[in-house]
Amino acid sequence: MAKITVKANGPYLVSGAEIVDETGTPFPVEAGKPVALCRCGASQRKPFCDGTHVK
Repeated sequence: MAKITVKANGPYLVSGAEIVDETGTPFPVEAGKPVALCRCGASQRKPFCDGTHVK
């Protein structure tokens, strides 16, 4: 089951889900590890968080 944790002033942490783009192509992510998705829009690694929101 997918789990999404909203971090205060930070990214969405997603675990147990496949991350795909608008065409359904999966992003390469390490199985079993949570990923951080950008929610500020400033990341250079979209859709993944690169910590830019801290600056």
